[in-house]
Amino acid sequence: GLGGKRFAVVTCDSGTDSALAKASAARLIAAGVPAIIGPAASGITLAVFNDVAREAGVLVMTPSGTSPALSDLQDDDLLWRTVPSDAIQGAAIGAHLLAEGYDRIAVINRDDTYGQGLKGAIQAALCEAGVCDEANYFTRSYPEDGDLQAQAALLNPLSVFDPEILVLIAFLDD
Repeated sequence: GLGGKRFAVVTCDSGTDSALAKASAARLIAAGVPAIIGPAASGITLAVFNDVAREAGVLVMTPSGTSPALSDLQDDDLLWRTVPSDAIQGAAIGAHLLAEGYDRIAVINRDDTYGQGLKGAIQAALCEAGVCDEANYFTRSYPEDGDLQAQAALLNPLSVFDPEILVLIAFLDD
């Protein structure tokens, strides 16, 4: 036990579905859990916290939620994360690209909260340094639904741009 209380881990899979994640969180909270570790995705984390856990006073800790929206939320110290936000990661990636002296930078990203957020943070860092016009910065998004034709359609404009470096913001399956 922990502090004289029984301790157990109960797992649920949200399937990256907000409705399923909220239902699972409600079930866990009804069972008396003091904390939920997860969900993984930022948008689902926000939905679970805002719609279910906050009112119940239950801690939510996401192991991989990176949205800056998690940082700015009034959460009464009930929403934690274990990774830096996209704002911090994007600034670091942008600084690295600039430090390496790349003149032609391409960013390809998933068209979802994660991909758009991280791309935006990288772009902000590059634009602050004056490296975000069409001559030296190329960006495209692809749908998160795994549409291989849409992903392949990015290759021709990318090859025409001829980047020195490509930043790919994607999931392993992509």
